Amino acid sequence: MNKPTKIIIGIIVAIIVIGGVWYGVNEKPKVQVKEETIKIGAILPLTGKDSSTAGTAKEGLLLAVELINKSGGVGGRKIEVILEDSQSDQTKAITAFNKLIFVDKVQVVIGGFTSMEAAVLAPLAQSNKRILFSPTATTLILNKAGDYVFKFREGIDIQGKKITEVMQKLGIKKLAVIYNDTEIAHDLMNTFPQEAETRGIEIVAVEKYTPKDIDFRTQLTKIKSKKPEAIYIIGYPKDTPMVVKQARELGLQQQIFSINSAESSVIFEIAGPAAEGIIFTTSPLNCKYEIEPGKTFCDIYKEKYGKDPDYRAAYLYDSLMIVVDAINKVGNDAEELKTQLLKTDFNGAVGKTTFDSDGNAQREVIVKTIKNGKFVPYEK
Repeated sequence: MNKPTKIIIGIIVAIIVIGGVWYGVNEKPKVQVKEETIKIGAILPLTGKDSSTAGTAKEGLLLAVELINKSGGVGGRKIEVILEDSQSDQTKAITAFNKLIFVDKVQVVIGGFTSMEAAVLAPLAQSNKRILFSPTATTLILNKAGDYVFKFREGIDIQGKKITEVMQKLGIKKLAVIYNDTEIAHDLMNTFPQEAETRGIEIVAVEKYTPKDIDFRTQLTKIKSKKPEAIYIIGYPKDTPMVVKQARELGLQQQIFSINSAESSVIFEIAGPAAEGIIFTTSPLNCKYEIEPGKTFCDIYKEKYGKDPDYRAAYLYDSLMIVVDAINKVGNDAEELKTQLLKTDFNGAVGKTTFDSDGNAQREVIVKTIKNGKFVPYEK
């Protein structure tokens, strides 16, 4: 064997050896490395028009993460929530969802926060076979949005049925309705009039406004002319207080009823004393009641954040707890999870939760009022 041949063979051997070392270094970790965390996506309006009410929701979510990981996570693996900001914009919510499932490769997304965000995300979840677990949306659009879509919040129609019971007990015969012209109000107005009629309540006026409106005096003046005994406001946390304030300024002293949107600190900031006495439906969370495990949640939350939680914090907290419980039982695969989630029988911060065959939470709602500047149980 001549010298050039030896050199060539030596180079080939060296290449093989180096290549083998490179392969071993680069391929071996792929076999041995185990994903350190279980990633779950979440979409909240951290900025934008709904950010004022999403703050407590984020706190409830992060509290759940902290407690889950302190207790050992899932099989020793920690939970990592990748939180994206929808900026109160449906298009940005879609962008956030796509980022979570295609870049972060999550199997579950907790969101959207509002009914409209959840409505645009549901088809994406269904087509991409990823779990969409909406913690706070109430729209009936989600009721049959697909087997990968779960609605943790009870339907808005349940709130309408509950509030008519209170109206009847108070002897209300003539009612005016003013609502924000959005999907959530449409859902409620599809069922509420019939509920009212069955309880002998006549709706003498129906007025609507757009999400961008800040002056409701024209609608309220029309309502005043009809002389109702009570007014039902179906709106969001930002506009409901403005309607309340302007109604009182126009001399409308009738009893005001509302939905869960009334339960926000924003109502005190905008409506002030005008909010006193409003009666509204909301989630079963009530830190005043000595009921477990809701009481423990309230205590832990207050210790960490220095205040009582609202229902949004509780809904996000329970949502993550339920998702993680399912992952702990069947693993982090959307196909397996959707089946396991339907078997949910969970007693959490907002009481007992089960799902119907379409993934809609089955839960009672309660009635609260504003008394001395605080949200308290309505007990009449």
